[in-house]
Amino acid sequence: MTWQSAPQYIAKTFTATIEAYPGNWVDWVFEWDTEYSSDPALEQVTVTDLPRSPSSCLQGTQVLTPQDVLVSSTITPKPGGGYHHRLVWHHQTCLSGCSYRAVASSGTWNQDGTVRRSDTESKTVTMSVCVPYLQD
Repeated sequence: MTWQSAPQYIAKTFTATIEAYPGNWVDWVFEWDTEYSSDPALEQVTVTDLPRSPSSCLQGTQVLTPQDVLVSSTITPKPGGGYHHRLVWHHQTCLSGCSYRAVASSGTWNQDGTVRRSDTESKTVTMSVCVPYLQD
């Protein structure tokens, strides 16, 4: 492990969106920028249900990492400096009317083997509309 500067989140760059597809499937897309690079294996997004969510919604907390099935993650250098992060949770069931709170986090290793993290602000993400299969 080598020491790096903390990724340092750039304020107000975090977005959390839902991309709906026919068949009631969605991709959850999370994007944010940092001033410095980070360890791709340490990327994570924490998704938590909001109070009073219907029981049909995902309940509790999900921590998404690039090591998870159906999760992809990229870190891309930005022209002029900084890095753009994108983590996608692919092919999830659409649960219309459900809202969640999401926070993204990038990390690097400290010299002592601990992880130094930089978290985004939290965002609410809502599944507004599901797309059923199209019938001919």
